[in-house]
Amino acid sequence: MQVTSLEELKQIAKKVNGEVIEIPGFDDMSVLNVKVKRVSLTDLVQCDVLPNILLLEVQKILDKKQKGHEIKGKEYERAVKNLEQFTEIVYKQALIEPSVDDFKSVGLELNKVQKSMIAEYAIGDTSRLERFRAFRESLKNNSASKEL
Repeated sequence: MQVTSLEELKQIAKKVNGEVIEIPGFDDMSVLNVKVKRVSLTDLVQCDVLPNILLLEVQKILDKKQKGHEIKGKEYERAVKNLEQFTEIVYKQALIEPSVDDFKSVGLELNKVQKSMIAEYAIGDTSRLERFRAFRESLKNNSASKEL
């Protein structure tokens, strides 16, 4: 077994200290670059930041969606509420810079899409970020050229 190298430690520190990601801005054509970190749901539960019952409820919702189960009525309303509460907790733990307080200090609040993209990144799901990047690239490619 080898000792962890200094280079490996630097890579770990880089991930722990956060990464800058691009999320949708406050209008259709803008983006926000925010520094976020990955979060451990287990740590959030153990530190009483994330209620264990909420984590279990969110897991049930995601399992049902994956299996193609349609959520309706009161179950849908409860699912939306639980997912919003989960997203709120996770995104606040993940957002480093600008902070939640920085946004509030200038009179802005992130919308549901922005919050959910941060939360998804924080728990390791980057698929939505990749789709957003591809969408942004297609917008650039479809914009009018000065040569036309």
